[in-house]
Amino acid sequence: MINRSPTIVVSIALALASLSVIPQGAARGREVEDDSIEMAAAVQQLRETARKLVDLQAQAYRSGEAGFEQLLHAQRQLLEVELELAKTNADRVEILSKQLELAKKAEELATARFKNGDAPSSEILQARIARLRIEVALLKERE
Repeated sequence: MINRSPTIVVSIALALASLSVIPQGAARGREVEDDSIEMAAAVQQLRETARKLVDLQAQAYRSGEAGFEQLLHAQRQLLEVELELAKTNADRVEILSKQLELAKKAEELATARFKNGDAPSSEILQARIARLRIEVALLKERE
């Protein structure tokens, strides 16, 4: 059952009535502002969620609870999100540089796990391909 307290009904009625006296441009400006605020919040939540996933997958991979492909996939998702949010070439270079460091760590981790007998050599190759792709993208951005 919907709670229709008089205060809420009056507030809604006043809000609707006030819209009719706001010039069209001003009303649209507020909508754009609201949309921008919502978009920024959603984007920030997306970025934070992707970062958390990378952290979780890295921990799970180190402990042997997840495969290397899961870690690579999470890192790719984070990279895609961050590159979508980049506004300038300098932003993209910074993001790719950070991702390159992550990829190097992942490659080192895959190598260590292989040496311990905990992972196949194919994981080292997957890690190397991921690192090299990021290096190539970084070189292209720097051109």
